[in-house]
Amino acid sequence: MLTPTPAPAAPNCPPNRLCLYDITFGIEIETSVRLVIPESTSSRSTLGLFDNRTSSVSNRTSHAGCLTTDQALGGDVMRVGPWEKWNQLPFWAEDDIESLYNCS
Repeated sequence: MLTPTPAPAAPNCPPNRLCLYDITFGIEIETSVRLVIPESTSSRSTLGLFDNRTSSVSNRTSHAGCLTTDQALGGDVMRVGPWEKWNQLPFWAEDDIESLYNCS
């Protein structure tokens, strides 16, 4: 039985981006969502292929990003601070993130 391991959430995330990671059978798949900087509020009410698949996150911006467990920016909220990395999301958020917004 293959067990996924947490994605390394930092090295391949470009500056000024919030990067979401998905692990499927130990193979890392990555997508990046750009947060609008400096003061504009950026949001995604759906994450497409990443809905309910995000297992780790790296925030390489100066703004906090809020990940939510419901589309249209609702549900439980996980705040990812500026320059913060999570190699594994908390149990209640892992594979349950559906939208995000800039919550600085």
